[in-house]
Amino acid sequence: MFVHQFFLIIIPLFLLCSLVAQFAMAREIHVSPQGKDSQSGSPQSPYRTLNKATQRLKAGDVVVLHEGRYREGLLLRNLKGTGEKPIVIKAAPNAEVVLDGTDPLENLQWQEYQNGIYRVRLDQPISQLFQYQKMLTPARWPNAHMTDANFFNKRETLRSVSRDSRFGYIIDEDVSNARKPYNKNKILQPMRESRKNKLSLAASGMDATGCVALMNIGSWQNYASYVTSHQPGQAKFFYDKSFKDSGDIADMAKKLGPNGRFANMLEGKYWHNHNYMLEGLACLDVAREYWYDHESRFLYLKPDGGKINTGGYAGKRRSYMLEARNSTHLHVKGIDFHASTFKFFHCTNSSISHAYLQYASHNEFQLGNLGEFPVTRIMNQHSNTSDKLTGNVVRHCTFRYIDGPALRISGRDTLVENCLFHDIQYSCLGFG
Repeated sequence: MFVHQFFLIIIPLFLLCSLVAQFAMAREIHVSPQGKDSQSGSPQSPYRTLNKATQRLKAGDVVVLHEGRYREGLLLRNLKGTGEKPIVIKAAPNAEVVLDGTDPLENLQWQEYQNGIYRVRLDQPISQLFQYQKMLTPARWPNAHMTDANFFNKRETLRSVSRDSRFGYIIDEDVSNARKPYNKNKILQPMRESRKNKLSLAASGMDATGCVALMNIGSWQNYASYVTSHQPGQAKFFYDKSFKDSGDIADMAKKLGPNGRFANMLEGKYWHNHNYMLEGLACLDVAREYWYDHESRFLYLKPDGGKINTGGYAGKRRSYMLEARNSTHLHVKGIDFHASTFKFFHCTNSSISHAYLQYASHNEFQLGNLGEFPVTRIMNQHSNTSDKLTGNVVRHCTFRYIDGPALRISGRDTLVENCLFHDIQYSCLGFG
């Protein structure tokens, strides 16, 4: 009888000790821009860096980010939470936490250039320019700012391609004398003269040589290439038809050439209204436009009001501020992204929720890349997960003022729920 009582007492004690050990393993780790990595990571003594706070995360751990802007990219690998004990990275209650892909541009020595334009040489390249966290506009023609209400009205912010254009050159359409395009099945009207965009390329007086031409000249997507030759006062310009600076898009562009799949798009058959726009230093002519020349490292800007403001500028230098790889049951909550975004690669049962993504991605024309560029992604295409449900979730998020796809997903069973998308994908470059 004594032996039986002994075991009845020992077994509950053993179970109790196991439960205490399990709960002791789960940690709540705090990080703040005002913290120090030499501290304990407690609420009163938070760490300074995200990398310090996320070292050796285990199932059940919670990382709490306190108010502030974090400019340190975070790479998470092989994190293994569980359904009962996920790994959570979240904003502190009522805190505004931002993962920021820009660096402040301080102590800039601006010099007057010409026509109200200023310039300064940068030590490191940038792909976008911001002032007080608001995006300025890469110099473009026809003029338009992405925050304008009419920005996605192509009749007002793009120019029409003439039916006389061929692979290798564009002729700006004179809409006042436009011919009716031929199609034996149906008649398509050319773009009507816009209410705002009435200035032709010839009348603009610009020399577009060296500019980036963003052209809808085949199928539904656009292609970007450098203008190789153009004379001021002329409606016709030539572009590099090898598309050698366009990465993988160069292979797709081969379909535009003679006997290519989309050749008829430019030969008059199956014609629909094609459009184009230009970006580059030659287009810089209105306030809030800028251009960064990656070869000379000069940043050019036409400031609002005509006078340069020396403060508040920041340049984008990081695309992904959060990258998770080969992880499961990882949840990110209440963390915003400025001029940056996230990528989940081979992750399952993981989520992003209550995030505000502004200017998350943008083309890299100013860095010399005319092809695809980093965008928000959840990718799960490999032998281990291609036939399995991934269980990933994007919930209660806002995506705004983005070039490129707002969210690119591969893999089965990813849920996008109650998200707002607006003002996205103006370049329409090669993303399927």
